Amino acid sequence: MDEDGNIGEKQKLPAAAGFERSVEQIACWLSATHACPVAAGVIIPGIYDSATGCAWAPNLWGREFHPLLAALRRHLAVPIATGNDRTGSVLAEQWLGIAGGLR
Repeated sequence: MDEDGNIGEKQKLPAAAGFERSVEQIACWLSATHACPVAAGVIIPGIYDSATGCAWAPNLWGREFHPLLAALRRHLAVPIATGNDRTGSVLAEQWLGIAGGLR
């Protein structure tokens, strides 16, 4: 996505089985994309603790918290922004949606 919110390339993939496979799936897609990404944003459907970089997404990875940010950093060579779906939705609305300009 560029600074104006235009999506350069996207792909919908079925959820991978397990945490490590999910991270590998993200890394594989990013390396195969035709765009030249300068950063990556990963939003999870669950709880993300920005203090620890750990994520809890029981519908994807079971009942345990997983070190999402550390795992992504091992696989990706670009800056990474991570968060949960609630925060991502609010930020998107503030940036490009009806909540533009609100603080």
